[in-house]
Amino acid sequence: MAKWKRSIRRRQQKGLSSKSTKANKLLFFTKIGLFGIVGLFLSSFILFPLLAFNLPSPDKVIRREGFSTKILDRNGRVLYDIFTDERRTPVTLGDIPNYLQKGTIAIEDKNFYKH
Repeated sequence: MAKWKRSIRRRQQKGLSSKSTKANKLLFFTKIGLFGIVGLFLSSFILFPLLAFNLPSPDKVIRREGFSTKILDRNGRVLYDIFTDERRTPVTLGDIPNYLQKGTIAIEDKNFYKH
């Protein structure tokens, strides 16, 4: 074989080998990325319940600050109402009139009953 043919084949083989190494590197990084995404997805299913396990139940969470202090007499009438920034008194949902409930819903979200 002629010398020039050998040099051309060497150049072609070098070009092919560099292309194949680039493809191998790309394939390697693609696999690592895929395994990373799958690992992150699976670990989120394990970590989320572990972290959420210690959260208190929503019906046991009661806000104790921000309410006014009431001093009552022996008959249950209010003598003094002491408050610092805001005057708040917790009430049950049954104590709130129906028109006030519907009015609040109408102001806050007009599509409340649609979705």
